[in-house]
Amino acid sequence: MLKKEEDIPEEQRQYSPMGYADSFDENERLILGMWREEEYMLRSATRLGSNNATRSAQGARDKLASYLVSDVGSVPWQYDIIMTGSLPN
Repeated sequence: MLKKEEDIPEEQRQYSPMGYADSFDENERLILGMWREEEYMLRSATRLGSNNATRSAQGARDKLASYLVSDVGSVPWQYDIIMTGSLPN
C-alpha cells in the first residue's frame, strides 16, 4: 500500500528529511544538502556481486538515456542543472 508523504507525521518521515538533499533557492542558487556532511556509510562495503547488469537492464537504461537526451525527452534546463557545480568558478 502506498502512502502519500502528507499522510505521514513529519517527525516519522525517515527517507529524506527537509534539507537532506540538494535544492535551489528562489534565485536558483544551489543549496547544499545535509547528506554532504555525513560520513559515507558504504565506504567499507566490498563487491557484493558481479556488478554487471542483465542485458535487459542495460537495454532499458540505454533506451531511457537516449530518450532523456533527445529533442522529445529533454527539458530546457537539464544541462544547466547537470553542469551546476562541475565547472570551476
